Amino acid sequence: MDIHAARSLRAGHEEEKVRNIMDYATSPVFSEAERVAMAYAEGMTKTPVQVSDADFEALKGHFDTPAIVEITLFVGIQNFNAKSNAALQLDINELCPIDVPGGKY
Repeated sequence: MDIHAARSLRAGHEEEKVRNIMDYATSPVFSEAERVAMAYAEGMTKTPVQVSDADFEALKGHFDTPAIVEITLFVGIQNFNAKSNAALQLDINELCPIDVPGGKY
């Protein structure tokens, strides 16, 4: 989260969205498409994966097939990174100028 939050801010994304990422489902700063994509990502991240048919249909309501493949691959890569960082016991919040919730991976 830390490196991506920092990169997101440098790319010009809204700090308010970065600060509210953990509350994406209820925060008014996110669009419905963003909420659906983040719910899909959260379901992918759970062990075992918890992506229902309804979750996937909601995703298809906002994104075409190439975008869904891109989201899926990106989330999969981030899950790989998170597992690796957890195994290495790396601290977060060393790269981002704002406090990102989570403390440790």
